[in-house]
Order: sequence, then C-alpha cells, then structure tokens
Amino acid sequence: MRGGCACVALEQIYTTIESLTADGRDQSLDYKISGFLVPRGSDDARVVAAIAPRGDEIVLAKSSASVFNSTSLEYVLRNIGIEQLAVCGIVSNQCIESTIRDAADRGFLCSMVTDATAAHCERDQLSAEHNLAGFARLDTTDNVLHALRARPR
Repeated sequence: MRGGCACVALEQIYTTIESLTADGRDQSLDYKISGFLVPRGSDDARVVAAIAPRGDEIVLAKSSASVFNSTSLEYVLRNIGIEQLAVCGIVSNQCIESTIRDAADRGFLCSMVTDATAAHCERDQLSAEHNLAGFARLDTTDNVLHALRARPR
C-alpha cells in the first residue's frame, strides 16, 4: 500500500504501540493484563524501516488496541478532511478489528486491506475478516489502489 498511496497522493498515517510512560501505567487494561509493554522512546516503538514514514508523514503513538481510544486520530482526520480509511497493519483480530469498528461508529467509511493485514494465525485472520464484513469493505491492495486511481480528483 505504501508505494501505491504515494502514487495517488493520499495521506498516510502511521500508528505505533508506545506507552506515554516507562512503566506503562497509562496503557489500556488489555495491554496491562497481557504484560505488553513498549516504553516511550524504545526501539520497539518505531515503525519498521521497510515502511518508515517519510518527510512529515504523521505518526501517532497508541496505548490501546484501537487507535481511536488513545490518540488524537479522529481530530487529525477531521482537520485534514479525511472521510475514508484503508486500514493496514497487525494484529487483524485485535488492533485492526477494534480500530475499524471504532472508525465506523464515528462515521468513517473503511476498507480492511486483507492482503496488508495479518493475525497470529490464518484462523484469526479469517475470523477478523468475517467479523468486520458489516463494518468495512474487505478488499485487496490492488483493488483499493485501482479504485483510488479511478476516482475524480
């Protein structure tokens, strides 16, 4: 998706998992229960080099499964004028599913890019896709990019 989005001049927004504190006391309950801690400024809180943001692309650090619950994403999207989201990333049956449900509840049209998302196993991926069918369009990278290139500018 990264290269394709750049070709059609779309805003790319990245999210990372990162606590505001070193001990993670600000994290959501599910992260606390699972012992999942990514302290502020740690190497694990960075976007992987292969898809690293360029220039002034937006990166939001989140401390909950849904990016809407622990960041200013909705505020940013509304200010930029974004109404549709193509959601990519990991983990499909946790963060992706939570984010898409919250986005739909807030009035955003969503696509889950099925070949640009992943779960820990195929069963969980298929379950997430099934669960999100009522909240998002399920599509591939090629189909999303084709639709974007065909849209009026």
